[in-house]
Amino acid sequence: MIDQTKAMKERKFYKDFFDNSSELIHSMDSEGRFLQVNKAWKNALGYSDMELKELTLWDLLRPDTVEQHQSRFQEVVAGAEFPENVLILRTKNGEYLELQGSSRSVFDDHENFICTQGIFHDVTMERKKQREMKQALNRLRALLIQSPSGIILFDEKGTCLEISDSVAELFGKNKNEIIGKTYETVMPSEAVHYFQQVVQQLREIEEPIVQQNSVEIGDKNRFLESRLFRVSASENGGFIFGCIIHDITEQKELEETLYKEKELFRTTLMSVGDGIISTDEMGTVLMMNPIAEKLTGWSSREGEGLPLEDVFKILDDDGNPIQDDPAKRVLKTGKVTKLQHHRILLANNGVQIPIEDVAAPVKDRHGNLTGAVLVFRDYREKVEKQKQIEYLSFHDHMTGLYNRRYIEDALHRLDTPRNLPLTVMILDVNGLKLTNDAFGHEAGDQLLIHVSDILKSVCRSDDLIGRIGGDEFLILFPNTDEKAARQIKDRINAQAQKEKLGPVIVSVAIGCAVKTKEEENIKSIQQHADNNMYQDKIKHGKSMKTGTIHAAIQEIYKRYDNEQRHTIEVANLCVLMAQNLGFERSEVELIKNAAMLHDVGKILIPEKVLNKVTTFTKEELDMVHRHPETSYQILKSVDDFASIAEIVLHHHERWDGKGYPQGLKGASIPLMSRVMSIADAYEAMTSPRTYRRQLDKEEAVEELRRCKGTQFDPALVEVFIEKVLPHL
Repeated sequence: MIDQTKAMKERKFYKDFFDNSSELIHSMDSEGRFLQVNKAWKNALGYSDMELKELTLWDLLRPDTVEQHQSRFQEVVAGAEFPENVLILRTKNGEYLELQGSSRSVFDDHENFICTQGIFHDVTMERKKQREMKQALNRLRALLIQSPSGIILFDEKGTCLEISDSVAELFGKNKNEIIGKTYETVMPSEAVHYFQQVVQQLREIEEPIVQQNSVEIGDKNRFLESRLFRVSASENGGFIFGCIIHDITEQKELEETLYKEKELFRTTLMSVGDGIISTDEMGTVLMMNPIAEKLTGWSSREGEGLPLEDVFKILDDDGNPIQDDPAKRVLKTGKVTKLQHHRILLANNGVQIPIEDVAAPVKDRHGNLTGAVLVFRDYREKVEKQKQIEYLSFHDHMTGLYNRRYIEDALHRLDTPRNLPLTVMILDVNGLKLTNDAFGHEAGDQLLIHVSDILKSVCRSDDLIGRIGGDEFLILFPNTDEKAARQIKDRINAQAQKEKLGPVIVSVAIGCAVKTKEEENIKSIQQHADNNMYQDKIKHGKSMKTGTIHAAIQEIYKRYDNEQRHTIEVANLCVLMAQNLGFERSEVELIKNAAMLHDVGKILIPEKVLNKVTTFTKEELDMVHRHPETSYQILKSVDDFASIAEIVLHHHERWDGKGYPQGLKGASIPLMSRVMSIADAYEAMTSPRTYRRQLDKEEAVEELRRCKGTQFDPALVEVFIEKVLPHL
């Protein structure tokens, strides 16, 4: 029962498919009589069921195809299949339809023939369109053969139907490689999008479209002129698209070359920084560029047609007119001529301008002189630059004083009897490197400029002052004895002590030596002055450096409200720790001094960063992390503080090696640095800060214990908690 129901459903499914399919379906017996045809078949051919009973396939086939299909039909009855079969059948109204499809036979379980089956679709219009397209293509091929131009033909799908040899060669391919391929594979990539747009336009308009385009073919750029058109290939709207192509690369290149030459000539004349005047063979002005207008004071409109000597008036150094100017000589000789140096152009407004110029002949292709071109430039800037170069070659760019080269030449130049006694004074700026480290290089530069200003204000007009090194100056005093030199030295020192340069201390070491006899060697005198300077530096330089560090500390206190209290508290905590650890008295004093100066490197951190209440940026954090190294550089340059520099350098290292600046770990961190790290952290936690909450004593102890073994030395943390904090 279930099998019967299933069979009924299958029969109903196949019947519905048979009746409702848009394909033309039929079945026939072995004689070619129709057994069944579906609705689509009857609608297409127009026959009724009654009429079909009286007809066979042979009655409907176009007569010239009957014999072919009778042979094929017998093969189908025998079991062959024809997946691609074309039937041309006569409709009831006498027209013929072209049907394309497949034919096969159906057999029972015992291999007995039952019927043939065919499934077809109507390709009448498509085949007609193909025939018409072929006819149109043949006509175009005939045109292509006769045309001297390059032609390429495409169907509506973009498939190449035909191409002339010249176009195939232009594309760098064989003709047979292109025919049958789509335009996407035939044309250069940059031309594909353009071609698609044009084809769309040609579907809507009949007029040909002419374009010129630059196309990259292979490794060359070609200019192509293309004339695109369409040809109606059938009554049903089918088109063939054609493109007549001319390679106009050489023409375009010639046009471009001529245009560039013209533009180059025009732009050069109008844009160069030199004045240019052209004349005819009689010396009459033809053209003036803007620079020539500016220098002569004549506009091109005013000057054109005037004699050159009216527009271009040349004077000698004494202001006398020069009659035989270069342009006249060129017109006489036909040769290039240059103006002598130091000639002056008298402008229309009376201004006199030193110039350089050159005049050249203009000749036609036969070598005949047709005029002259005068090129001239304003020499004032060059003169000024020469003065600047001369100045810079003998002067220090920062201070404006003479440089080492000039002073050394002057030393030998002044080494004559008439300049005796000749005093050589050498000065060295005390603590310049320390100033650079403590306050930055800009402060160091200002210190050098200040010192040079002091020297210029104290010295006489005949004295020669030079900067001969980074922090070293040399002064030559002609006709100056030892007493006068000593007075000048005292005035320099007195003026330096008066100078105020913010926290920077102005101090110089000075050494003098005097040549009194002609036979004395000036180099020995210079060496003697240098030795005296070093003695003075040993005497006074130390106190200056110490003063600079204290000035830096005071500057930090002024910028950062909490820093002075922080420093004192850290120092007190370090002293208590040192005493409880059994340090010697000298060691206690050492760690105290280190604590008092441990943040001196903050002098290079801007005030807005030091007092910032929000989170640091990465750049700001890097700046803060550099302050131990800065402190180290500052302290190690001063003998009195060199012993504490190493302690200060490492007071931000961590027990676990994750600190800075060197990432030292455990006992490799100096003991005093480890002590200072705990004192510094405790004071910071228990003091008010704008960027976080102040911790009470118990909270700070808890934090120290939490961080022992990671940030802090565990043993020192316990000493601090058990023995130092109870005394606070």
